[in-house]
Amino acid sequence: MRFGLDNTRMLLERLGNPQNSLRIVHVGGTNGKGSACRYIYSILREAGHSVGIYTSPHLERFNERIVVGDEEVSDAELEELASRVKPIADEMAKGGRQLTFFEATTAMALLHFAKRNVDIAVLEVGLGGKLDATNIVAPLVSVITNVTLEHTDVLGKTVREIAEDKAHIIKPGVPSVTAARGDALEEIRKRAEAVGSRLSAVGEEVVWKRLDADSRKQRFFIRTGRGSYELETVMLGEHQGENLALAVAACETLCENGIAIPKESFAAGAIAARWPGRLEVVLESPLTILDGAHNPDGMKKLARFISADIRPKKLTLVIGMLRDKDIESSVSELLPLASRVIITTPLNERAEAAGDAARRMARFAVCEPVAIGDVREAVDEALSGAGAGETIIITGSLYMIGEARRYLNERA
Repeated sequence: MRFGLDNTRMLLERLGNPQNSLRIVHVGGTNGKGSACRYIYSILREAGHSVGIYTSPHLERFNERIVVGDEEVSDAELEELASRVKPIADEMAKGGRQLTFFEATTAMALLHFAKRNVDIAVLEVGLGGKLDATNIVAPLVSVITNVTLEHTDVLGKTVREIAEDKAHIIKPGVPSVTAARGDALEEIRKRAEAVGSRLSAVGEEVVWKRLDADSRKQRFFIRTGRGSYELETVMLGEHQGENLALAVAACETLCENGIAIPKESFAAGAIAARWPGRLEVVLESPLTILDGAHNPDGMKKLARFISADIRPKKLTLVIGMLRDKDIESSVSELLPLASRVIITTPLNERAEAAGDAARRMARFAVCEPVAIGDVREAVDEALSGAGAGETIIITGSLYMIGEARRYLNERA
């Protein structure tokens, strides 16, 4: 189903257009959106700014989606925000305008940021770009991470079509940065030229290189048209160099808009950045890592991380996927790395049942996948059977990652 911006526009108008009082960084793309948001947010915080960040979905609590400084929106604040949005939503519904969950929560986030008078708000696109509820804003800079095939039933059947949709977060006269390549970059460049946006592309105007890495941190060299940096981060995987380079370029653009960011804040922000559930080490023994890789590009990056940075003696994979994802393409490079594979069922109505998923994945594995529907039981099985030097990777749907993370915290 496709949605326009009319409902969001009407809702925000009745709320007094809180977005108009905000200075905004708008971040879209396929993978890496959340990581780029977190780097930008962290760099700005280290520079002394009050920063709001809106991301989705959440892992364990809805409150994670709306954060100011280091404070998640409280339950009491959510109730107050909902009390402002719901009467308008009900009135709109009577007139045949039914708000989506994301339209309502986006309005709540913008209200919260305006009420807290943040210096800057970092907004992550929910789906696509052109008709996403966040695309009602007028940002200081637009960021598009990368573009691969996703949500093809909604956004388009080709990378070019999907990129055209995502490129609509680029606004007239507003600078933009991207890490897209090939056909996607062509579409994004076309949009930027059409609306007079100065576009900086990672791999062209912005370059990066990984200097060193281990299983806990890594260091990158990044050069832009304005300067160069050596930055360390605990967010794992070589692909984080791309996300960090985007964040640096976006923050440099903010400097052009009069937002003060001392050069030392880039290094402090990079090392302080965290993004739970994305190559997150949650146990040291056995080494256990959570990663919400849920599409082919994400799982290919996870496979490269395992082979290049972890190089485990023995690997156990716990995987849970949604049935509307390209499951076979996602797991084709990952499963051959594992000596044990446990398939589970995410807590979501769109989940692929563990038994069905195991049958679909079996031809890619070097062992017989074991189906354990309950996420907690699947995690227990992985941990109880782990031998010396074994690594456990829990991956797939973010709904499953959130449940596994909650359970592991309870166990601890």
